[in-house]
Amino acid sequence: MIAPGETCSSNLRQRGLALLMVLVLLVLGVAYVISAPLSAARLRAEREETSATALAQAKEALIAYALTYGEMHPNKVPGFLLCPETGNSAIATPEGSADLSCGTKDTSAIGRLPWRTLGLPPLRDGSGECLWYAVSGSFKNNPASDMMNWDSNGQLAVKGADDTSFIAGTTPESLAAAVVFAPGAATGKQDRSAVAKTSICGGNFDPRNYLEAFGSADNSAVSPIPGAVSTFFVGGTANGGNDRLQAITPQDIFGAIRKRTDFNATLKGFTQRVAMCLAGYGRLNAAGASDKRLPWAAPVGLADYAVDSNYDDSGNALSGRLPYRVNNSKSATANAMVQTSLITGDNCPGSWSPLDDNWYRNWKDHLFYALASSFSPGAATPSVCGNCLSVNGAGAYAAIVMFAGSRLAGQKRSSLADKAAIANYLEERNSTNHTNPGGSSDYQGGPTTTGFNDILYCIDSSLAVAPCS
Repeated sequence: MIAPGETCSSNLRQRGLALLMVLVLLVLGVAYVISAPLSAARLRAEREETSATALAQAKEALIAYALTYGEMHPNKVPGFLLCPETGNSAIATPEGSADLSCGTKDTSAIGRLPWRTLGLPPLRDGSGECLWYAVSGSFKNNPASDMMNWDSNGQLAVKGADDTSFIAGTTPESLAAAVVFAPGAATGKQDRSAVAKTSICGGNFDPRNYLEAFGSADNSAVSPIPGAVSTFFVGGTANGGNDRLQAITPQDIFGAIRKRTDFNATLKGFTQRVAMCLAGYGRLNAAGASDKRLPWAAPVGLADYAVDSNYDDSGNALSGRLPYRVNNSKSATANAMVQTSLITGDNCPGSWSPLDDNWYRNWKDHLFYALASSFSPGAATPSVCGNCLSVNGAGAYAAIVMFAGSRLAGQKRSSLADKAAIANYLEERNSTNHTNPGGSSDYQGGPTTTGFNDILYCIDSSLAVAPCS
């Protein structure tokens, strides 16, 4: 029945509009059901991308810091990394500044990424949180380890989200030097209430309020034991964590350092000046200018390779590591050295500098030495080339100083046993000639190849030093 004032057509029109509205609502509902997961997935992807970009920027800045550490810190070698920001610095510094010191020697440290010291803006992850940072005790700059060179291993392992695979740390050589964390949103009971000195990043300096633990791995803590390995993990659905990690390995750092155009020249210049220190010893023997005898070598195997005084000359050793202490040789030649240390102002050239002292302290385990029997402390004087050394079948040399290049395939330098094997440092005849029993061996020089990278400097019978031809 049609109500008064209504027509059939108007009634049908109203019903059509109502049906259309129902259809529109139905379409919108279906669209929401379909698009909501897509929007959430897109949002997660954007957050992950933001975190990945921030982590990559942090990694690049940390490598650059290690690469230029020598230039930024006079008389220091490259490779060291800065301390985190922990909020505990005794000196008032602006937010984002690295602590001047962190922990004890050889212990790792964790805190916020010191973005200001690295010359960065306050990098944030996809949840808006500033980044966190852990540094190995072997790579931090203060207190620094006793030796820093391309054989230094990190102290940080990183597990994958499955808690079994490793991103870093399957071998001592693959341990990370540093790890950067994107902490993600707060989980569980994490309390990110603000404290002083966090006006930019917000929150506080307690890593437990930002980083999670799972099984044997704990992103919020490092071992307090010197030299110990700390294990971290990547967050995932299986472990309940949401931390994203970026590892910086020693290979990342020294790969960049080796690419410097001046680095190889620096190693060669350092090796040459060390050879000149050795030659300087031969000019101080009691018998006068005609007595050019040089010190015996130190053993290849030592109890601790970081201690200078452990590189002690061994009586009658014509091959081994370059000696630091030469008491035995000094007694045999009545040398006029004031001290018993070879690397001193008594012997070294005028060009020797405090920077050379630091290069020696950090790279001394790479220096090897062969001595001609005619120039050994036990030889008759004056010294002439009766039994002398040669290189590639030519020359007559009193001694040869060899600098071991970076590890080649098959070489390991992590354990004491590794370090006691000369073949893990030198190649070809430079390795197989050891122990140079006759004092007249033929050594090998030449350009760097995939199987050879030793640097050789020769000392001739007049004690002049030059690259071995």
